[in-house]
Amino acid sequence: MVTIQLKDLKFKAYHGLYDFEKINGNDFVVNVNVHFTPKVMPIIELSQTINYAEVYEVVRMRMASPTELLENVVMDICHLILQAFPVAEFVFASIEKTKPPIEQYDGSVAVNFQLGRQQ
Repeated sequence: MVTIQLKDLKFKAYHGLYDFEKINGNDFVVNVNVHFTPKVMPIIELSQTINYAEVYEVVRMRMASPTELLENVVMDICHLILQAFPVAEFVFASIEKTKPPIEQYDGSVAVNFQLGRQQ
């Protein structure tokens, strides 16, 4: 099995429940793993694998759509990747909000989701 990884994708986005999050936005870090079994080995052409630039575009487009709950964003990313890449068998994604609106909190929060083709 091959895993295509996109690591530490940084976005300014407007996800969140609170009005100030919808206005000011927040910084997010996204990680995505897409697993597939290659039909040929070795892989010598881009058409024989999953193009990580296209995976990035799926993530970028979804991150640009403001949503109140990160759970919905991360689930959508996994579903959209499976839709866009029929060869993909399993997707894992995480979204980290680097500055959560929690008083006296010094850290980040993250939501993870994984989805397989059979689910």
